[in-house]
Amino acid sequence: MKKILFLLTVLPFFVFTSCSKDDDPQKPSVENTQWVKVESGITATIDFFNSKECTWELKTSSGAVYSSELYTYIYEDPIVTMTPKTSGLAVLKGTISGSGMALYNVSQGKDIGTYVKK
Repeated sequence: MKKILFLLTVLPFFVFTSCSKDDDPQKPSVENTQWVKVESGITATIDFFNSKECTWELKTSSGAVYSSELYTYIYEDPIVTMTPKTSGLAVLKGTISGSGMALYNVSQGKDIGTYVKK
């Protein structure tokens, strides 16, 4: 009888204990974010629209699209590496710090500039 009472006393602790995966911190993500840089009348926008793809778009001051390219990306906080789907285009690497992302052209070894999260 004592064993049964002990089990009934201990049972609620097992029933109401949360799983360890509920306690896992959320992994940082750039999914569904937009980053913008305006320079010399050109607006450059990077849209991370899902967990694997993004677009890099350049628009003139009148709003006309100058260039739009599709990239796949890998995000390993704080670095995002963007690989173009079209051959011959540059691989880009962004370093995110707060609401800014310093973008670097890996293929040409040049800084592109700092984009701001919108």
